[in-house]
Amino acid sequence: MTKENKNLLLVEKEILDLTRILNLKNGSYLKDRTFKVDFCESENELLASITLMNSQKTFFYQVESRVSVRELGDFSSRDSLLIMFDYMDLYFEEFFREEEDLFIPIDWSDREFEGLSFQMKGQVRNLHCEFLADELLKERSAS
Repeated sequence: MTKENKNLLLVEKEILDLTRILNLKNGSYLKDRTFKVDFCESENELLASITLMNSQKTFFYQVESRVSVRELGDFSSRDSLLIMFDYMDLYFEEFFREEEDLFIPIDWSDREFEGLSFQMKGQVRNLHCEFLADELLKERSAS
């Protein structure tokens, strides 16, 4: 581990590995979509996200989990992050099993998994259409 990576919860290779595993494991359900795994840490909370999207971003489903650093208890930040990723992985398994008709609420909702209490939310968006709408509104406001 390099000096600049020693404070990271997960190094870039681990994020790439998690992404690759999700894409391989769910390959038969993906169609033209892929997963993206990400996280960030502040002094107050950990945030983990798994996004399922197509290249045009007409399908963009971001599922996020967060935990307050004060709520970690005996868990390390790294362990907490991995638990949230595990839970989201299980969610996506169920999402595909239910023919993509099982959604996480768009507002933060409480979850508990493997002894960790955290919150989760998700929303399906069409970023391509949102971008086009924004551009149209900019053009109208400029004239």
